[in-house]
Amino acid sequence: MEAAEAVLDLTSWPDAPWSLDVVGSLLDKSLLHSREVHGQPRFGMYASIQEYAVEKLGAEFGATAARQAQHFAQFGSESFIESLNTRGGVARRRNLASELENLLAGVEGALAAGEAEVAAGCALAAGELFELHGPYADGIALLDRVSGETVGRGTQGRLFRMAGRMLDLAGHLAEALEHVQRAHAIAREAGDRRGEGGALARLARIHGAQGRTLEALAHYQQALAIAREAGDRRGEGLIVGSLGVLHRHRGCTSEAREHAQQAIVIAREVGDRRGESIADANLANIHHAQGRISEALEHYQQALAIDREVGHRRSEGITLGALANIHRDQGRTSEALEHYQQALAIAREMGDRRSEGVTLGNLGDLLFFQGDRLAAETHLLLAIETGDETVPAAAGAYRGSLALIRAQQGAFDEARTLISQGEPQVRGVYRMELGKLLCKKAKIEHLAGDPAAAALALAEAQVIAEELGADPESELGAALTEARALLSGADA
Repeated sequence: MEAAEAVLDLTSWPDAPWSLDVVGSLLDKSLLHSREVHGQPRFGMYASIQEYAVEKLGAEFGATAARQAQHFAQFGSESFIESLNTRGGVARRRNLASELENLLAGVEGALAAGEAEVAAGCALAAGELFELHGPYADGIALLDRVSGETVGRGTQGRLFRMAGRMLDLAGHLAEALEHVQRAHAIAREAGDRRGEGGALARLARIHGAQGRTLEALAHYQQALAIAREAGDRRGEGLIVGSLGVLHRHRGCTSEAREHAQQAIVIAREVGDRRGESIADANLANIHHAQGRISEALEHYQQALAIDREVGHRRSEGITLGALANIHRDQGRTSEALEHYQQALAIAREMGDRRSEGVTLGNLGDLLFFQGDRLAAETHLLLAIETGDETVPAAAGAYRGSLALIRAQQGAFDEARTLISQGEPQVRGVYRMELGKLLCKKAKIEHLAGDPAAAALALAEAQVIAEELGADPESELGAALTEARALLSGADA
């Protein structure tokens, strides 16, 4: 009814009826239909009646569409979007999801009326929904279309920043970097400190995915200082959590755990359920890497419940993939396969090429474990191709798996080439993955008849495991045990 009152222009009607009476009259005549969405009544109009109404409006259609756009543009304001990630934000986001068609219509109506700023407000609100539910490609296209119009510099910076976020999540790193750099420049020019900090945090994430760890660390630290200066407590929590991920990748486990726990505290303090889910999953990853499986499962399950409550499809898919990894390590292959397939379907639905590549690679490892080398090879090749464009370190890890397949087939030169290509992609980026890759290298050198090279690779993997505090039950611990058994069997 609030939207109806904003869009209806009844001032020229005789006796100026109430909006509620007009809507009631249309319902009585079956020109509108009513349904309940999230416990609230929603009014709709069948397409055939809508087409008839457009004809009857004639020249008034443009003005009506402009009023509709003006009303829905308010959901793209910075204050409203910020409220989606604070206490009560889950309900607000759920209600916003019901308005996607109105937001898209608002973009069209505002552009037709020459109101680019209004169109941008509708596009930014719709972008929040595309980021959460996908597909990313549709959200990116919408934001880029509006950013090409004549809008204010601050609005243009927000459009670039949001499109950059989705390009990053979709795995288009070069385009994401270009968009975010433009957003960063605009924010600095305008003195928008929060916008500058948000752009720096996104630049850090992109650099991290590209393996540029030191640049990522520097940008995160700059972004964190700005968030604290601006009193942006939610932003501070997200950056602290991201720093924790970076520390985990570098092998600094105690710092990683401390940052993840701090991020959970901040997320709960401000009521940021999405942030809480991300931090829970990050803490689970640390437990999993160290072999504390029960703690990992607890935090993954908490994260998954929040993902589904919020409707955050990408995070849901990533968490399902992480649970699949645990099931795989525990030998529960059917459950692992089911979770991987669910994760892969979500990644493809979203257009999340990064997660798609990682899931394909993990599926390849599972198929290899099951003895299906042909299917494993197919999945690993796809994962490497995708990973080279989205997460090079992941591509490096999967090159190690493919190298082991080649070595078992007796193609030692090809296996060594794959290892020599993959190792630089992983080294200096993911310590645990480097340790696992070195275990595969040790197996390959053993099969190739070079015990000295095998022992050298295994010794470095052991050092990494000790640095990370990896238990025998962890992925790295299990890889070490298996490699040791193979090498010691040869010595015997």
